[in-house]
Amino acid sequence: MESIFFDKDKFFLNSFLREENFARTDLEKLLTEEGFIAEQKEDGTVSLKSWYFNSIKIQEDKTAAFEGSLPEGCQQNARTLYSILENPNEGSSKKIIAALNALDKIIQEKILRCAPQEEEKTVLPGAQGIIVCCSQGEDKTQDTTKVLVLPGNLFERCAENSRDYGKIQGIFNHRGLEGLEAAVFTRSALAYRAVTEQYAFTEENLEKRQADFTDSNFIPVEYQIPGIEKSLAAAIDAGLCVKRKKRPIPGERRFTDEKFEKLRTQTLSEALKLSASQVEEFFASGKEACQTQEFQKSREEFIKKQAKTIKARRFYRRNSKRIWGGVLAVIAALSITFSFSKENQRLATSTGLTSAQTVQTLMTAIHNADVTVIQEIAKGRGVKDLIQSVSGFYVTNKQRLAQDVKDDTLSPAGWLFFKGKTEFWQYGITNLFIDGSPASASFDYPRRKDKKQPLTEEDGRLLKKGDTQTHEVRYDLVYNEGESILTVLSAKEKISLEWNGKRWIVRSITGTGKTERNSYGVKTYRKDYLQALEQSGEDIKTAAGLLRQKYSFAPSELDLQDAAPRIVKKFNNSDAKKFQLNR
Repeated sequence: MESIFFDKDKFFLNSFLREENFARTDLEKLLTEEGFIAEQKEDGTVSLKSWYFNSIKIQEDKTAAFEGSLPEGCQQNARTLYSILENPNEGSSKKIIAALNALDKIIQEKILRCAPQEEEKTVLPGAQGIIVCCSQGEDKTQDTTKVLVLPGNLFERCAENSRDYGKIQGIFNHRGLEGLEAAVFTRSALAYRAVTEQYAFTEENLEKRQADFTDSNFIPVEYQIPGIEKSLAAAIDAGLCVKRKKRPIPGERRFTDEKFEKLRTQTLSEALKLSASQVEEFFASGKEACQTQEFQKSREEFIKKQAKTIKARRFYRRNSKRIWGGVLAVIAALSITFSFSKENQRLATSTGLTSAQTVQTLMTAIHNADVTVIQEIAKGRGVKDLIQSVSGFYVTNKQRLAQDVKDDTLSPAGWLFFKGKTEFWQYGITNLFIDGSPASASFDYPRRKDKKQPLTEEDGRLLKKGDTQTHEVRYDLVYNEGESILTVLSAKEKISLEWNGKRWIVRSITGTGKTERNSYGVKTYRKDYLQALEQSGEDIKTAAGLLRQKYSFAPSELDLQDAAPRIVKKFNNSDAKKFQLNR
């Protein structure tokens, strides 16, 4: 689905949200986010000026859209860069160069020249968020190419509401990056498409795409275009390989990996050498991609070697603890005999639990992104989607930790104990209700080693194999989608269980109402929480209550009670200790 649709001298950015869902978000605040119009004259000079959306309109299908005015003289031939790349015609090369020139100008003037704390404010959209057109001057002798680069944060927030996010924005946006690195990545992704006529990354699944970004899993330009200018290929490739700059948490001393930082800065420096003029020279050369047998062989060898390297790297990343554990076990060989049976004894079980407690165990596993527990409690096709979804969040977190061990993830309640002084991401359940009653998402479920006895009856009836039971749950699942976006899934579901003769097993999870998916800006959420803390005299419990007046998904007092012991144990957090003492 297209993000942009045109109407005479105006255009609309689709929010992909119906009016009632749009009203629950803070997207309206982004109406004032700055976009840019870049004008490129025939002599090559480029000027840049600010641009903003006009208003929000409700369309005939009841979806909300942002209305904007096209640059003057662009009513007849305005097209998105995505449309130009996908359906090129005469003059497309000129428009692509103009778009890249616009990005060069924005990076130079709005990112590189600003203060470090202001750097991340300017975000570049993908190809559908860039509009290009040509207009004539008053004397009708000089053509002017105008490029409208939409506000990046707003475009990202709207695009991620679409089922086609991967195509619209995901393949151009590395969510593990921000500021200069993120802008450089997006520019290189667009340049790669312009030069090779292919996308560097094509995976539409978020977790798989992020894994490809992390591992630089793309075919370098030199193996796509025979004989391409080496400096151009190197600059584009470097932009797709940039790594995240380590931003220290206030008050925390962080070890600096000098080798990593040197490589990171060298890669970024190479990526910054990319310019629209290089791509223009490539287009002007008119080189045909004549792939000789030797080139093809070299390309195939690279792809084969790259696949093996990435496979090994991912295997190690997934199993590094297990591998090192195995090494240590070999050193202490006598300890290995009973390790497997001991590990099995630590696994969760629903033996001895009622059906409601089994549901609570399942929700606790979702809250902790613990796939192992879910697989012990839930079996069958009816829970396959749940396991894949939670696995995705788990993988994303592990990828972040692989890049930096300090890039941790907190529960939404745990995050509040840091009072806004953390860049940790959020993931977890808030406001859990089971059959209409508040319930903890940190249930202390039994392990196999506890050797609980199976139930014989429940609710006054004897249990027999094949008996079924259902429970209704309602909850908010809160999680980061990148550095700047907090997404909330508000769900109401029916969980069906079956007695297998010894314990309850979850067989299916079905929605009993529409799951609402809303997104919020992390900075805005943090700002509102800090304001609530100020109003409450720095009392977290009271501040959370004030926060819930605006954000219904904000953690409850029960959520805070569950999170406090974990935060104290893992971080020795003084505010979590204080909360426990004042209970």
